[in-house]
Formats: sequence, C-alpha cells, structure tokens
Amino acid sequence: MAKYFIAIFISFLIGYLGYDYGVNKTKSYYVQLQKESLSKLNNQLVLLQEQNQELSKRIVLNSLEKEREIYNINKRHSSIISSLQQRPERTNSITEQNPSVTTANSPRAGSTGEQLYREDAEFLIGEATKAMILQQSLLDCRRNYNTVYEAVPIRNAQ
Repeated sequence: MAKYFIAIFISFLIGYLGYDYGVNKTKSYYVQLQKESLSKLNNQLVLLQEQNQELSKRIVLNSLEKEREIYNINKRHSSIISSLQQRPERTNSITEQNPSVTTANSPRAGSTGEQLYREDAEFLIGEATKAMILQQSLLDCRRNYNTVYEAVPIRNAQ
C-alpha cells in the first residue's frame, strides 16, 4: 500500500512540476510578446508623430500662402478704391427716385463700368474682393485636403 502512495505522490509531484513549468514558460512567452508589441506600437507612434508634424508644417505653409494672397487682394482693393476718388458721386435727380429711367434711356456703349458712380463702383469692387477672398480660402482648403489625402494611406474598406 505504501508503494501506491509513493506512486501517487510521485505522479502528483511530476504533474505539479510540469504544470508549474508550463505556466512559467507561458508567462515568459506572454511577457516577450507584450514587449514586442509595445516596441512596435512605439515605433508606429513615433512615425505617426513625424507625419503629423510634416502635415502641420505643410498646412501652415498653405495658410501663409493664402494670407499673402488675401493681403495682395486687399492691397489691390485699396488702390482701386483710391483711384475711384476722381469719379463723380451720385447726384439727386430723377434717376434716384426711379433707377429704371437710367437703364432705359442710357446709351448702350458697353459694360466696362466706366460710367458708374463712385458709390456703385465701390460696392461692386467690394463684392468682387469678397469673392476673391472666398476663392482663395476655398483653394487653401482644397490644398490642405489634398495634402492630408496624399499623406494618409488609403485602406480598402472591404
């Protein structure tokens, strides 16, 4: 009977040692995998941060270009408005009471705007300036979109 106890004890001891060895081996393998995964994640994070900095620089350069263009537009606007100071102001006449009289009776020489009164010309130039500023803003938005679109890899959604 002692022989059976010794055999049972030895088999439990071998089972326990085998189990302990397997658990330790699995834990060490898990720790190794975890370290490798963290290393890969850190490398990817560094790469993404570098890409983010590069994209930010390119977007700032695009914005500076937009601001420079808007400055030039406003400068042209100011010079055109100052050149309009020689134009006559709108006078009090029948045309103010009924603007259709001028369009019906005015000669059809062309639409260059040379005959416009100062106020009308300033209004139209102001609207054209606003349109040019919006156009530059749209171009800047498109440049920024294309910058980011080209930098980000396309992943298939399937």
